[in-house]
Amino acid sequence: LSPYTAGGQWNTIMHNALPMIATTKNALTGRAMILKNHKNSDDIVQIVKQFYQVQPLVSGQSVVPNGWQMRFNINECTTTPLPYANMSLLMKTRIHNEMDERTQITLASGNEVLTTFDITSNLNQEVVLLGMRQPNNKELLITVKFNLIRLSQKGE
Repeated sequence: LSPYTAGGQWNTIMHNALPMIATTKNALTGRAMILKNHKNSDDIVQIVKQFYQVQPLVSGQSVVPNGWQMRFNINECTTTPLPYANMSLLMKTRIHNEMDERTQITLASGNEVLTTFDITSNLNQEVVLLGMRQPNNKELLITVKFNLIRLSQKGE
């Protein structure tokens, strides 16, 4: 994200997005918005586009078994140079039931942790991470959607 004007507009964005937000979490760097079940991150991106130039970098899917940790290497999935080397999204999820899913989301560069969020949500809710400033004065906006995949053996 590149701001159209100097200074962040996150308070205005959060205010405009309020009807879509189930809850929010702040981290040392950035904010997380957990969206209501019937909303999706495209709605938030449209609000953000009023204040920021949005340049999509990467899109992908990851699968992580319940209780395991997953690493999504962002730099390996984009041709756009990023200001951080070896940027990755780490997630560790614990699913208790469809209404109680807890995930620790960490944005890292190599061995350095850039920010961490502890998210509690329902399955099929989307999480929008925003307001994480990079050294080049741009900001990151990351969307994550949790889906439950059930695996079974043949004959079950």
